[in-house]
Amino acid sequence: MIQLTFRNNYRSFTNYHEKIWGERIDFELNPDYLLETIYAARSALYFWDQNNLYSRADNGISRDVSDSITRIVNFYDDHYADRYTNLVRFIQEGVFDEIL
Repeated sequence: MIQLTFRNNYRSFTNYHEKIWGERIDFELNPDYLLETIYAARSALYFWDQNNLYSRADNGISRDVSDSITRIVNFYDDHYADRYTNLVRFIQEGVFDEIL
């Protein structure tokens, strides 16, 4: 999951969350809500949407695509190969079958 940082990101997610899910929660004032799975997942979706990562993902499942997304999510991550290996495993095991 993505961890939000900086007050402006909490504020922006608050507005996005209300617009998309119709629920007003001030995540800037109450950041501990993001410890709950539903809000953690929604904040990750917010990051994905705000950074247009879906457009990169639409290019297919490849190491290049995975690396291009990882560079945006966490540029300094040194586990690019592990992330791609996990993605391939998730696809092979059908982890995303219910939502794709």
